[in-house]
Amino acid sequence: MPEGTSNSVVLSRNIQEYVNKGGFRSLANETAASIRDKVRAAKLRGRGGSGKYTAEKWDTAMLAAVQRDGPTYLVCNAYDADPQALAAANLMVREPFAVLEGIALTARAVGAKEVYFYFKAANHSGYDSMLKAYNDAQSSGYLNTITINFAGADAGFMGGEESVMLEILRGRRAMAVQRPPYPAQIGLYEYPTVIDNIETLYTVTRIINPAATSDDKKSGGNTATYNYKLLTLYGLDGKPVIVEAAFGSTIAQIFEKSNMALNPNTVRAVVVGGPEGGVLGPQAWNTPYDYETLAAVNCIVGSGVIEVIPAQTCMVEWARKRMEYLSKETCGKCVPCRVGVKRAATVLATMTSNVAKDEDMATLTDLLTYIPRGSLCGFGWNASRAAQTAQTAFPEDFSQHMKGECPFHTCAPQRSHRYATKGVL
Repeated sequence: MPEGTSNSVVLSRNIQEYVNKGGFRSLANETAASIRDKVRAAKLRGRGGSGKYTAEKWDTAMLAAVQRDGPTYLVCNAYDADPQALAAANLMVREPFAVLEGIALTARAVGAKEVYFYFKAANHSGYDSMLKAYNDAQSSGYLNTITINFAGADAGFMGGEESVMLEILRGRRAMAVQRPPYPAQIGLYEYPTVIDNIETLYTVTRIINPAATSDDKKSGGNTATYNYKLLTLYGLDGKPVIVEAAFGSTIAQIFEKSNMALNPNTVRAVVVGGPEGGVLGPQAWNTPYDYETLAAVNCIVGSGVIEVIPAQTCMVEWARKRMEYLSKETCGKCVPCRVGVKRAATVLATMTSNVAKDEDMATLTDLLTYIPRGSLCGFGWNASRAAQTAQTAFPEDFSQHMKGECPFHTCAPQRSHRYATKGVL
C-alpha cells in the first residue's frame, strides 16, 4: 500500500490478478531456512505493538518443538483490540491473498501445519473476504500444506492480548495467563505456538515476495526494522485515515504527509499508541516514530493509532476518561490492574471535581507506579501510561486542579467527596 494512502484505495482481491503479478510464487521457491534467513536479515519486528524480532520468536518456537517432540501451531492475530484501529480490518479486505501468502510462508518457516486466524467477530466483511480468498487459494492448489481455522471473538480490548487469545481459542474464559512460559514455548494445547500479527505476516510476504504486493520500498526509513508501518490517524474532525509511514519519520512528518499538519494553536497534544499510548506535547512532535525512540518518551507503537487532542482540552479530565475506559476493559484477574486502574480513575475524578487534597497527587503517583509492576499481562503493564504522560507533559493542568480550578473551566464535577484512602490496595 503506497505511503500516505487512505482507506479509499482498493488493492488486488482477485486471485488471478494476484497470481499474475507474482503472488504465491514464493511458495514454490523458498525453503523454511531461506524464509527464516530473509526475515532475520530484514530485521522484521512484530507489528502487534511489542516490537519483538520475528525471527527470534520463530527460533524460540522451533527449539521448544524439538524439546517437546510435538506440533507447532501458528496464530494470525487479526483482532483490532483498539476500537479505533483499522489496520487488521483494512488488510483483510484489501490484501487477503498477500496475508495468506505470509501465513503460508511463516507456517513453512516454523513447521506449522495448523493455523488459527483469530479476528473480531463483528468484522463480517473482513471475514467474508478472507474466507473467499482462502477457498480460492486452496482450490487453486496454493495452500494445500496447511489448514486454516477461522475463529471470531468479541472480548473487548483484552481480546487482543496473546494469552487471552489462546484462552479463547481453548474455549476458556477470556482472562490473562501469567508468563513465562510464553506461547512460543507452551501455547495452544500445551505445544509451541507462534502468534504473529496480521500486519507482520503481510510484511513477511513483502520481504520474501515483494512483487506480489507491488512493494518498491526496499530502502528508506529506519533500517533497524523493515521500513513501514500501517497507521490509523485521527485528526480534529475525528475521522480515521489509514496511512503507511516509514519508521524513523517524525510524528509531525507523518501528519504533514497525510495533509493533516499539526498546529499548536488548534492541537494541544498527540496520543501515540492507542488507549494505552502516551501523550506528546508540541515540544515532542519531532520524535521519530520507532520502537526505541517512542519508548524513550514513554510512548508505544501499540495499536498503530495516533490521535490528536484539541486545544482547550483539560488533560486531567482527558486522563480521567482514559483511565475510566481502561478500568472497564480489564479482565479483572489480577488485583493491581482490576483495583489499581479503577482507583487511579477515582483519584483523577476527585481532582476534576475539585475536592482533592495535596496528598492525592502522591497517591496517584503510587498507583500509576504499582499497576504495571504487579500486573500479569501487557494490559496492566501499559495501563498507567496515558495518565503518567499527561501528568508529565502538562503538569500545570494538574497543579491548577489541585488549587480547585479547571484551567479551561470545562470540567464538570464527578464526585462530591474524596475517596476513602484506607484499604485502597
